[in-house]
Amino acid sequence: MQYHRIITIGALVLGVGIAGGPAFSQSSATTRADDVAYCNQLSGIYNRFLGDSTPSMSTMAAETDCSTGRVAEAIPQLEKLLLAKGYKLPEKAVGHQQ
Repeated sequence: MQYHRIITIGALVLGVGIAGGPAFSQSSATTRADDVAYCNQLSGIYNRFLGDSTPSMSTMAAETDCSTGRVAEAIPQLEKLLLAKGYKLPEKAVGHQQ
């Protein structure tokens, strides 16, 4: 009897995990797309207003990271740079779909 209960609970947990998988993937993909868009927006602000100045190595690395999809590394660096130069950061879109 106990064995049957363990199997039933295990099947239920597995079913919930599988059912939740696609929703998690879509949410994760939306968040990733939002991060890429935000990173590109930060990079665009930098290039528009500070592009004439000589960039530091960390700034060049952040822009490269942004353009190659390594947004988790690029976003904090670009935010720090823009804030240090007195620029207001754009609002970060969360979960917006086109």
